[in-house]
Amino acid sequence: MENIASVFISYASPDRDRVLPFFDWLKNRGINVWMDFRSIKAGQNWEHEIRRALDRSTFVLSFISEHSFNRRGYIQKELKIALDKRDEKSLTTST
Repeated sequence: MENIASVFISYASPDRDRVLPFFDWLKNRGINVWMDFRSIKAGQNWEHEIRRALDRSTFVLSFISEHSFNRRGYIQKELKIALDKRDEKSLTTST
């Protein structure tokens, strides 16, 4: 099956084990899915790779839990970047 979409998975790292089955489920159905610890290699710039993946994604699948809600870190940045990208696309498609 060819890739039908590109999904960026956003989650708090303590939730990784709970989120991983969703990654596997999407991947097994031919969906191009991006998850930080599966997609970023050692030595790569995390922030750059996350921004690049968000730029290329069709969908953002965000797992919100107590861990992500009460934690400051990349998940808040990822959601802000995704929302900013959505706003930029809205502006370019409405003109």
